[in-house]
Amino acid sequence: MIFLKGYKGKVQIHCQSLYDADLTKTDVVFTFLLNGPMKKLENKLFTELPTGAKIISYLFSIPNRTPIKKIDGIIVYQV
Repeated sequence: MIFLKGYKGKVQIHCQSLYDADLTKTDVVFTFLLNGPMKKLENKLFTELPTGAKIISYLFSIPNRTPIKKIDGIIVYQV
């Protein structure tokens, strides 16, 4: 999809554990995690991600955080 939409060379995708990843230069994080892991990662996401970064989750929300948008099971947060 990245290639087809003309984003080749502009986007980097990393498939790895969020627990170990360095998120300091990340613009967007996509997750599909159950409530337990979401709660465990909440602090890491909101402290390591730069201001303005987006967290996009499918179906499972981040406890104690208010999303900026919810559409058809997609939940978007902004740091």
